[in-house]
Amino acid sequence: MLSLEQIVRDPEKIRAALVRRGEDPPIERILELDTSRRELIQQVDADRARRNAVSKAIGDEKRKPTAEEISEMRETGERIKLVEADLDGVQTELNEALLPLPNTPLSDVPDGLNEDSNEIIHTSDGPTESHGNAHWDVAPALG
Repeated sequence: MLSLEQIVRDPEKIRAALVRRGEDPPIERILELDTSRRELIQQVDADRARRNAVSKAIGDEKRKPTAEEISEMRETGERIKLVEADLDGVQTELNEALLPLPNTPLSDVPDGLNEDSNEIIHTSDGPTESHGNAHWDVAPALG
C-alpha cells in the first residue's frame, strides 16, 4: 500500500507510475479526502482547546461555571462529537481509497497490464532431483 505522504508529496509521479501498471488511481479524490481530514482534525483540536481552556479557567478560579459557560461547553461537546463522526467517515473513505492501490513499479520494470508483459530474463531446466538424506538420518551423524 502506498503511504498518504507519498501521494501528497508527489501525486503526479505516483499517478504516472500506476498508469504504467494499467491502474486508474483516484489521486484527486484521495487528495480531497486528505484535505477534508486535515480540516476536520484542526476543527476538533480547536474545539477541544477551547473546552479545555474554559475548564482550566473555571478550575483555576475555583468557582462554579455560569449557566452561559455550561451551555457553551455542551454545545462545544456536541460539536466535537459531530465533527469526530465526520472525521471517522472521511478517514474510512480515505483508507478504502488507499488500500487497493498497488506499490509503484521500479523504473526498469517494463510497462504492462499483467505478467504477460514481463520480459523473460532466465528460465530453469525444471526441478532438480534431490538425493539428500532425510533429517532423521542426518541428525545422529551430527552428534
